[in-house]
Amino acid sequence: VLARAEEFEKTSRLTTWRTADENFDWGSNRNLANRGRVLLAAYEETGQGRFLGAALAQVNYIFGQNPFFLSYVTGVGAIFPRNMHHRLQIAARKTRPTLTLPGFLVGGANADAEEAELSSARGPRKYRDSEASFETNEFAIDNNAALIALLGRLNGVTIKQRQSFFDRGEASEQDVDFDH
Repeated sequence: VLARAEEFEKTSRLTTWRTADENFDWGSNRNLANRGRVLLAAYEETGQGRFLGAALAQVNYIFGQNPFFLSYVTGVGAIFPRNMHHRLQIAARKTRPTLTLPGFLVGGANADAEEAELSSARGPRKYRDSEASFETNEFAIDNNAALIALLGRLNGVTIKQRQSFFDRGEASEQDVDFDH
């Protein structure tokens, strides 16, 4: 795990959008979420903040720190995919044309996408918000599984950090308003 995390952290430092993968293969958002999980495991093992920072960078990319300033999760954020390639959404739009099913992580940029509309796009810009774009805008359960696992593990890390903060006597629960 540590060897892979070292590789992912280095890649994250060297890429424009701090992604831990520069290839943008099919399901690139799923790949970034999974690499974020490896980076968090390395952080938990070593306590080195650079791994946590790189893991957070994957979350940031997925939720809008990317070339489109787009959250790749439908219904989340100010700008998100509205035309996901999802058969239920496509069918439901026959009676509700503006419907966007919320909470789905779409695949993301795909360097190998063969759509004519994407022929000149490269790397993280090779994405299209279109129902027809199954190569970049398709939902798959493993996309969401990877993101949920990453966010769940990240939440666990922050809970441990918060507890450590209190254990060191640096604050009491009265000092921190967890509701705001």
